[in-house]
Amino acid sequence: GPCGLRTALELALLGGHVTVLEKRPADDAAGRINRLHLWEWCKQDLIAWGAKVFDPPGGTFGGDNDFCHIGIGELQLLLLKNALLLGVHLRFEVEARELDEEKREVVCRDGTRFRCDALVIVSGASSPLSRSLGFRSILCGLRGKGSAIGVVANFKNNRDPREIALRQFSWARQFNLPLFADVEKKTKVNLENVVYYKAQAHHYMVMTPTRRSLLDLGVIRDEKATQMLRGSNVDFSRLSTMVQRVGGFFGLPTELCESQGCMIFDFSGVQRLETPATLVGGVLACAAGDALLEPFWPEGLGIVRGFMSALDAAAAIVLAAQGSKEAAVTQMSLCYNVLKSVAAQTAGQCLQKDIRQYRLQPATRYILGA
Repeated sequence: GPCGLRTALELALLGGHVTVLEKRPADDAAGRINRLHLWEWCKQDLIAWGAKVFDPPGGTFGGDNDFCHIGIGELQLLLLKNALLLGVHLRFEVEARELDEEKREVVCRDGTRFRCDALVIVSGASSPLSRSLGFRSILCGLRGKGSAIGVVANFKNNRDPREIALRQFSWARQFNLPLFADVEKKTKVNLENVVYYKAQAHHYMVMTPTRRSLLDLGVIRDEKATQMLRGSNVDFSRLSTMVQRVGGFFGLPTELCESQGCMIFDFSGVQRLETPATLVGGVLACAAGDALLEPFWPEGLGIVRGFMSALDAAAAIVLAAQGSKEAAVTQMSLCYNVLKSVAAQTAGQCLQKDIRQYRLQPATRYILGA
């Protein structure tokens, strides 16, 4: 994923021999089309990595100061090209499962082994490798289970003049009650938030309908189901109809993309690790990205926290390579304590104000206690 590649880039710049193990096949590893909101520092970081030069994303990247975003697949390709130029090794269809402490080797599902002095887990929440190394994941409930549901729609972009003229937007109910009342009146969909981003090949819309609305529309079949959003409990035909109604209300074309046309997810709880790093048989193992801390989706925290954690891991590995392994674990913990608090409303208390000064060293990025 993007955070794993960003970690690999930083380690390669430091002169490390870096190997990325990706369990997905090469032709499927960068196929996700959903869009990611980018904070200003992430935007500037990607521009420094050639976002305006490489295509995708291309010369128009970051042109709209109000709505900066990038497709997940586009971001992966941008970082992948840089990784190849820096000599990072990539192995596809290889899944790391455990660490052989005695031999200091990562053991993969197919039996292949890779020697390592440091290991960064960037394989998403509930990683089997993370569990095998003794990391403990905890679930942090934001609200009651199923109380915060997101729906994504990707509509085809035919690039006609009307579609080119469409303006991007991000609305929350509390800031425009009349708009959301009109949406509900005309579509029967009760929304709390709605965001529209325009991409080259598709129109991306993400919204947060209320659970009651989804039940009334028949999208969710049984509200008492143990796993409310599992496939058998979701009527995807009605989900498609629902997002097309909302898209039509805002003047978007309503032909869904054949792949990843519409999706539904629960973000009422997020997983995070209790500790970000540990020593296993003398090998520094640390986590980054969603494997460390799942983001709160509405604030676009995934990439900013993910990239910060990538730099934190690289900085800790530098300390470990210098012989200060215990200090590396301690530094990761200090960074993690701050990173967990980074959010839209708290950034000013957690992060240094001048993003131009952000470097590998944590003190250039975080406001650390004495």
